[in-house]
Amino acid sequence: MSEAERTLQDHQFARCSSSFLVNLRYVQSIDREDVVVAGTALRMSRSRRKSFLERFNQFLGGVEP
Repeated sequence: MSEAERTLQDHQFARCSSSFLVNLRYVQSIDREDVVVAGTALRMSRSRRKSFLERFNQFLGGVEP
C-alpha cells in the first residue's frame, strides 16, 4: 500500500487509513472520522486524519471554480 501511495501521490490520492487510498475527486463528504466516497463511508484512522484533511484541503484549494 505504501508503494501505491507514493506512486499516486501526485495524482490526487490520499490515504485515510492503513486500508484505504482515496481518490480525492470522488470524496462526497467528510463527517467526523468518516470519508464518504461513492456512497460508502470509510473510517479515517486517528493517525492519518490530520494528513488526509491537509491533503484534501490542498486539493480543494487547487480546484478552479
